[in-house]
Amino acid sequence: PVDVTVLVDTSYSVVPNLDKFRADVQKFPALLRPIDRVRLITFAYGPTEILPMQPRPKIIAGDQIKPAGGTSLNDALLFALVPEPQAGRRLLVILLTDGADSTSAIDAVDVPGIAMRSGAILHVVFRKGPETAGKPAPASEQAIQQATAQTGGRVWDLSTTGDIVSVLTQVFEHFKQNYVLSFVPKGGSRDGWHE
Repeated sequence: PVDVTVLVDTSYSVVPNLDKFRADVQKFPALLRPIDRVRLITFAYGPTEILPMQPRPKIIAGDQIKPAGGTSLNDALLFALVPEPQAGRRLLVILLTDGADSTSAIDAVDVPGIAMRSGAILHVVFRKGPETAGKPAPASEQAIQQATAQTGGRVWDLSTTGDIVSVLTQVFEHFKQNYVLSFVPKGGSRDGWHE
């Protein structure tokens, strides 16, 4: 079973794509299995849990996704990547964003380390507007690309990969091919993070 967190950027910079994000989110439940669970988090200045973790709903209401202010992308990733762990359930975080962070308290350089320690696999789906085409990637976008690589996830750009259903199908297929190895040392300290 998998616990999927859908993290949706609702900052003012994504307003041109907000209707597309709403439509994208509404397609998630059909791709999940009955044993899977999903939660929906939106973010602008801060994260808001719109739909708590629950069994696959029949529909996710897109009207709950509303535009609001600045972009605390790094802070929202921290919130999404560090849920309370559930035994026997794998974690998948899918981020829909334009990639620009403007108001986070957490620095972009900290995002890859947070992602690596989370135990989740992060996939990022970029929907960029014409105003960002051809511009260099901001530090937050570079950090996200590094974080996805460290978790075994991938970055997707909908301007080049097609519609969300084909991307999500590939994300779930990719996720099914991943596995988790665990190790419990005998006689050593179990406290803290170990490299």
